[in-house]
This record gives sequence, C-alpha cells and structure tokens, in this order.
Amino acid sequence: MVTDENGQFIKEPILPDAAYLIPNEQLRVQPFFAKGPDDAALFNEFTGSAHALKPEVRKRLLAEALPARTMATGRQAIPIFNTADEIANFDMQINYKNGWPTERLASGDQRWRHNDFIKISYPFIYKLYDEFINRGGLK
Repeated sequence: MVTDENGQFIKEPILPDAAYLIPNEQLRVQPFFAKGPDDAALFNEFTGSAHALKPEVRKRLLAEALPARTMATGRQAIPIFNTADEIANFDMQINYKNGWPTERLASGDQRWRHNDFIKISYPFIYKLYDEFINRGGLK
C-alpha cells in the first residue's frame, strides 16, 4: 500500500501517472497492494528473494496477491458461441451442483469456485462431468 507524506495509507485509487512515480525502493519494502498474513518474509531484504522463489509462494502470489484487471473467463456470457444446436455458455452454479459439502454449507459459502470441478468430490458435481462427456462426444 502507498502512504501519504504523514505515513497514512492512501485508500483511494491512485492514477497511473502517480503510481508510476513511486520509487522502486519504496515498492520493495512498502507494497502497492495490501500484504497478506504470510508475506512478512517477502519484505525482508535478506529473505525476500529466496522466499519469493519458493513454488508455493509464487503460485499463491500469482493467484491471490495481484489484482485482476479483467473479469474471469466465463464470467460474462459470449452469445456468439451459442448456436441453434448448442448453448456453449452454461452456469455451473445453477445447473451442475448436487448438494454441497458440509464444510461449505457450514461456512455459509455455497458459491461454485474456480477449481471446484477438481476440488469438490464427484457425488456433488457428477452432473458437470456428465456434461463434459456429452459435449465432448466421449460416450
């Protein structure tokens, strides 16, 4: 995050021209975006580079620490992909859930997340795999 001359965090968006003027030295120790709870080692001048090279840290940073500039693929329907014979855009949240894991229900989170087709067990999402088989002509 960036601070003003009094050391207070600036919460409103910064124009690109102003962000460009932030010195690299400041960005190394005071990130432009909010730090996560496990990021302290990244901002230590002795451990930062080695910590950032760990595959699990790099993956987490790419997945969580960098803000998206566009919507996720599939977020918006693309009507041109739909034809008279096939509807290519489909909503996994509505069409392919068969119940939901207890942990998710207990937390109040019933959303279909990006990797749920891999992470959620088959009995809850078998309808999606059936759809893959049908669309791919795999029968």
